[in-house]
Amino acid sequence: MLMTHISSLNYPGGHALALLHRLEQDTPNVRVHIDVYTAMTGVSRFGELRKDWAYDKTEVLHRPEEFSNYTHLLTTTPKLYKSDGFVIVAEQYGYSGLAITPPTNVLKSILSDHRAPFSIRQEPLVWIIRNGKFK
Repeated sequence: MLMTHISSLNYPGGHALALLHRLEQDTPNVRVHIDVYTAMTGVSRFGELRKDWAYDKTEVLHRPEEFSNYTHLLTTTPKLYKSDGFVIVAEQYGYSGLAITPPTNVLKSILSDHRAPFSIRQEPLVWIIRNGKFK
């Protein structure tokens, strides 16, 4: 059960796309670019729920002006687009490791605090950013 939960945290891209659908559920004609990491961590054709949205995974885009026609980006590098008018809408956390309780505190953790001798670390891995000129 624990490993299933940890494994589910390895798909921040898929979770970010689902979150974008919830955040923009009333918005037609969204054009979203999905970067490589995001595509590799859970974004697939099965997650492309809207027929009126355009989902793009083009890998050869590098210059800021190449992103100007997108309403949203799912990216691991939101700071690259800040000066181009994109604003962070949300961040999606994902698995980043285990934090092990020091051996001297293991018994206290288990007996007194009723916690496992470790915790699951998560950090923001994918950001949803919106192009400021659309909205």
